Amino acid sequence: MKINTKKIQKEMDRVGLSLSQLGKRFTPTKTRQGTWYVIHHAKKITVIEEIAEALDLNPRDLLK
Repeated sequence: MKINTKKIQKEMDRVGLSLSQLGKRFTPTKTRQGTWYVIHHAKKITVIEEIAEALDLNPRDLLK
């Protein structure tokens, strides 16, 4: 599965979140670098669901 990173960036801009702030919404919390890595290398559905939950989106919206 490929993740739509452009969609994530647009949602982050719309909500006004930085990578650090988004990382704090994850459990366990992640650093700015860790958040970037997760966004660009997410392949498991559980990770994609975690990103979607942090942005209040449907996980299907994040897939290409």
